[in-house]
Amino acid sequence: MLYFIHPLDDSTKFLGDIYNRTIEAIGCDLVTVYTFENESPEDVLKIISSLPSGANIYFLGHGRADRLYGIMSESNEPFVSPEGMRIFNDKNLFTLACNSTKLLSSSFQYSRIKHSIGFGYLPTSDEEVKAIRNMKNKPVSDADLEEFKRVIVKCVSDSVIFTYKKGRGFYYLSSQIRLMLYKEMNESVLKNKNSSVANLIYQVCYQMSYFSN
Repeated sequence: MLYFIHPLDDSTKFLGDIYNRTIEAIGCDLVTVYTFENESPEDVLKIISSLPSGANIYFLGHGRADRLYGIMSESNEPFVSPEGMRIFNDKNLFTLACNSTKLLSSSFQYSRIKHSIGFGYLPTSDEEVKAIRNMKNKPVSDADLEEFKRVIVKCVSDSVIFTYKKGRGFYYLSSQIRLMLYKEMNESVLKNKNSSVANLIYQVCYQMSYFSN
């Protein structure tokens, strides 16, 4: 079973295609999605704590070095803080959220997460692109951002599906995502002649991390 936690808002809505494509490929009986439309944060935290050892959890939302958040609209209130990461003890956690690599790294003293994957910058808006030091003076259009979002959805969903069908774990998943991102980055440069999209993809590849306890 794959468990997706997806706080829905306008900026993360596109990530829903990750589990929609996964459901289409492996069936709805093998995928559970929590969007907080029918569940409270407390309900979802209780569900997470009750999941079996080795459960595969995918968080698709907002992150900072000190929290996963985005549950309440326009609120920075933490869904999970570094100390709260112990709720994922003995489970596997994929966090498609900005700066989740830093969060996972800092939470080692509090948690016993079996395997985890985190990211650095996930620049899906003009403001997020400008926040990246080496991207400030590089032109990125709205069309580039939409193409970047498509790449993220495709690479993550295809890798999750492929890894599940192969019966492999998170280390394999991280390698598969990186491989697909590099392929898309090369295609952006060599085929599409679009260095802007390639630079955005590079930011994801460079800062993506895999951890194991």
